[in-house]
Amino acid sequence: MIKKEILARATKPVKDRSLVEPAELPSTMQWVLPNLIWNWGVPSVGRTSRAQFEFCDHMPQFCQPDAEFVSSSDSFSQNYIAFLQLLSPDFQPQTLLEQAKQAATFPTGNPADGNVPAGWTTVVDGGGTLRWQPDWVVGSSPGDFLAAVKADDIKSSTIEVTDPTLLVGAGREKLTVLSVGTGSDNLKPIAFQPGDLQGIQLAAAGWGRVTIYPGTWFSSAIFALGRKAKFVPGYDASDVYGSKGLLRCRVADMIIAYKPSATLILSDSFAAQHRDAITNASSLRVVGIDLPKLNRHRYSFSAPPTKTNDVVNLAVQSTAEQPMIIGVVIQTDC
Repeated sequence: MIKKEILARATKPVKDRSLVEPAELPSTMQWVLPNLIWNWGVPSVGRTSRAQFEFCDHMPQFCQPDAEFVSSSDSFSQNYIAFLQLLSPDFQPQTLLEQAKQAATFPTGNPADGNVPAGWTTVVDGGGTLRWQPDWVVGSSPGDFLAAVKADDIKSSTIEVTDPTLLVGAGREKLTVLSVGTGSDNLKPIAFQPGDLQGIQLAAAGWGRVTIYPGTWFSSAIFALGRKAKFVPGYDASDVYGSKGLLRCRVADMIIAYKPSATLILSDSFAAQHRDAITNASSLRVVGIDLPKLNRHRYSFSAPPTKTNDVVNLAVQSTAEQPMIIGVVIQTDC
């Protein structure tokens, strides 16, 4: 079971944006390994950073929650626009489809003139060109999150993973809980055998669950009706809603942690086998938290204060001063 030791509560609204502490790690969460620094800043009116847009718009490579989060190059918004074109011309109600197509039509004006229609934003692409893009609404910003932490609207608390097979057991082969640096830039994962990992505790000075949802270019009504609608010849609903469909899943929420720390509860035998590799490592990564060698004082490798069985604790603390994205919640009924 994954539970939180201190029950979460919804925080006060921060600048009219949603900012809620997760009561637990959602069952549909994919871990972001390594954790990503959440440093998008506050988007100006009609302008979104490329990092924010791609994080929101690019679809996960895998939809199942038992995988690590990997962003693909598939664009949810572009696939949605393609979906509208695949619906049969006799779709009913016809006016709803026409309105949806109009809302999802790229603006024709100059993106630099400052006149940004509802549902759209501008993004500087990899080549430095300002382009129109569908807007994604993010429930908070890093600055708002930090302000809530400092105002004590968000409390420090601990999440305990009492059943580590949820992370490294059957179906979790892709999840790398512990990696050590060997002097090069590469990290070497350390595999766990049954009984090696007996628990994980995740703590942070502040937790948050931040919602991501599409702008007015997206019609949830059309999306729902499309499940039973007719498509143009050669296509059907499985091409859109199936496990490999155009709109199979998207990132719906981010799980945010400020100054996260992690404790692995390890068996004595595992600790003895890997102690030298861990203590002599040039760097460590524990549940996504990166720890360079210069900050070795940020981790400890010892018996717990109250030792009830043959276990050893490996504890690490992030040195980052910015909020971290530790996971994403995947939505399949977009």
